[in-house]
Amino acid sequence: MDLNTYIRRYIDGMRNGERKTESGMMYSEGSIKNKVSFQSEFDKFQRAKGRKYDYDDIDMDFYNDFVDFFNRKDYSPNTTGKHIKSLKEIMAAALADGMHTNTQSSMRAFKILSSETDTVYLTRREITDIEGLELSVMRITGHKTEKEFLKYIRVGEEENAALVARSKFFG
Repeated sequence: MDLNTYIRRYIDGMRNGERKTESGMMYSEGSIKNKVSFQSEFDKFQRAKGRKYDYDDIDMDFYNDFVDFFNRKDYSPNTTGKHIKSLKEIMAAALADGMHTNTQSSMRAFKILSSETDTVYLTRREITDIEGLELSVMRITGHKTEKEFLKYIRVGEEENAALVARSKFFG
């Protein structure tokens, strides 16, 4: 079985429960989605290169080309790293299943890229909950007119802190 077929079967096994996590649990929808995303990007990479990759092709030259492919698309190091992690996981599983003998992807240089980020992600439910709130700074601070509020925001830090502390929302 070639690598592309193995990837499809690997994902199918995650979906239908034949393949479990290391702790014997079913894979979450998020984990399955990550592997499907990897498969899609791997297919795009292969089309861009004009060839299909198999187990023995996964080496440091492949790694560098794969990372360059994501860099040209302006993907973050974390996104690139997520896909490399998926490939490493699939290659390790295929090795354990006796599909190949290539250990290049387990080398230290075949690293999972990452970087610190301050991006905050909300779930669809959290977004819906926030959209449903009637928030108004004047309502939160208890001011009835814009003039009162403008006076409020110009007060000193100590007075401002005291006003906030007395607010029914923060007190």
